[in-house]
Amino acid sequence: VLADGEAGQKYAYSARSLMALQKDFAGAPFYRQESLQDILGFSITASTVFDQCEYLSNDLYPVFKQLLVIAADAHHFYLDDTTHRIIEQKAIQKKKRNSNKLQTRTGLYASGIIASIEQQNEQQNEQQNIVLFQTNIGHAGEFIDEILKKLFSAFSTA
Repeated sequence: VLADGEAGQKYAYSARSLMALQKDFAGAPFYRQESLQDILGFSITASTVFDQCEYLSNDLYPVFKQLLVIAADAHHFYLDDTTHRIIEQKAIQKKKRNSNKLQTRTGLYASGIIASIEQQNEQQNEQQNIVLFQTNIGHAGEFIDEILKKLFSAFSTA
């Protein structure tokens, strides 16, 4: 248990990781994971699966923030948006890009960015890609703005 979680922790890190992979990579909703676990003889509720995925997300958030900082130094970006519908999401007032004016926003997007960076090793330069996703009211252009602000703030403090 100690190698895969803290003492007294009911669900190991590897179990949390598998729950999140099932949700985000395989697209299995939490209720379907609950049903699958019941078939396998393990009783786990959909809300518990959600809680465990949230614990994992909270633990990985600092890694995501650091990847944003590293991605700001990329020499090339690929951007893509996919629209989503979240029934409970209400329209919000959001600042327009490059303006102080507010506008009503309703579009939900899953924005993906691939940031290509070069790493130098002893023999040659290697290209590495950082893949980042974000889902919210805001498109990939706003996501890249968020990333590039980190680069410009680094220059302004230097």
